[in-house]
Amino acid sequence: MQSVRRESGNDRPDPLRACVHPGSIRAMLNTCLRCLAAGLAVVMASGCTFTYPVKQEVLPQPATVAMIQPWPLRVGLYIPPAVRSRVLAQQAWRVPAGEAVASNFQWALEQMFARVGVLDAPPAGQALPDGLNGAVELSDIAYDDAVPGSLRYELGLYSAKGERVDGWPITTPLPVWDIEASGLSSLMMNRGTELAYAMRDVSAQFMVHFADRPAVQAWLAGEGVAAAAVRPAFSGSGVVPPAAPKILLVPNLGTWLYTDAARSMDCVGNRLAQASPPFEVIAADQVRLAFFPWLEPSTAPKSLADLQRWAAEPAIRNKMRAIGARYLLEFHGGTKTEIPGGGILCGAGFGGGGCFGFAWGSRESAFSATLLDMWENGTPLDASATQDSGVYVPAFGLPIPLMAATETAACEDLARRIHDLLMQQGPR
Repeated sequence: MQSVRRESGNDRPDPLRACVHPGSIRAMLNTCLRCLAAGLAVVMASGCTFTYPVKQEVLPQPATVAMIQPWPLRVGLYIPPAVRSRVLAQQAWRVPAGEAVASNFQWALEQMFARVGVLDAPPAGQALPDGLNGAVELSDIAYDDAVPGSLRYELGLYSAKGERVDGWPITTPLPVWDIEASGLSSLMMNRGTELAYAMRDVSAQFMVHFADRPAVQAWLAGEGVAAAAVRPAFSGSGVVPPAAPKILLVPNLGTWLYTDAARSMDCVGNRLAQASPPFEVIAADQVRLAFFPWLEPSTAPKSLADLQRWAAEPAIRNKMRAIGARYLLEFHGGTKTEIPGGGILCGAGFGGGGCFGFAWGSRESAFSATLLDMWENGTPLDASATQDSGVYVPAFGLPIPLMAATETAACEDLARRIHDLLMQQGPR
């Protein structure tokens, strides 16, 4: 990190002077975050940037097998050197993403075709090496800093003669994930983690929707592939293992994003695993990778009815039986804190920079879950739990909220109710 240049004089505004709490805990925290962001802006303006690596464990690993049937074709892959070395960056952060993008995209292509050969030269305008039916080019990757930010791939498909068959972009919004249970790390925007999830979502889109394009369908048909649609595939016996059935835990179906409820999801899973009798819970991200590419934000079912239709696919059902997953638990909800009473002022006038005052209000954690028996196709069962408490925020230097652990109490209550529903399903 470069050194921060310091300037003397009074012409630079003090970012703390604008910190005035307007009467709610959310506004107070947002104000303080804006103050911190203003301070960070001073650092950024001086040329200081943060470098984040791509979080590799978020991506499907080389040994992972996607749940699709590969086409019996051989294709080439070309990724320009400039893309392989690409560093995605804004004024405050940079992520050396090129190699991770290249290896993940190659993995995706290898799941889709019988053989993939890496090309040293662009496929446009020249015949491909013998034995290749065509080529895919990842011609560019880019980060768009619009709100919300997005990751974009530019793709091209070429025939064996080097003729351009089709070209198109794939764009995914950067999911705002719960990074290390929120806090300062999410404020600092760990772009390496976010970009890894975005890369995974782009790969899933590419694999699932590649054959939706008419030009791609025509190319596949010309190469002797009659059925172009991509469907879930599973090779195995689908025999139910002798261990007790497991629970697949997934986030809200509407978005498939974790948000700040990730901690409470983990809490419910842990409590079910510790109950008597215990139920083994497969965490959400493990579920999504196990069924990749079908449960990413851009490819997953977005309603309970769609989820049930997806789960009825023979390959999906066999995979669930093979890993012993009988139940699917969809989790949603969150915590809301409001401070309508009192007030807190923050600024440079309180002891050289701090806050002073007192505020109070309430905090409510409300969670709910839908339980599906994926083997019996029974009626979905619902459970919910709510806990609330008062909140008190004294501020003598720093605002320190005092509140009960409503999230923990609500998740424990919800876990008990889910466990009761599971026990009502009969012998395990």
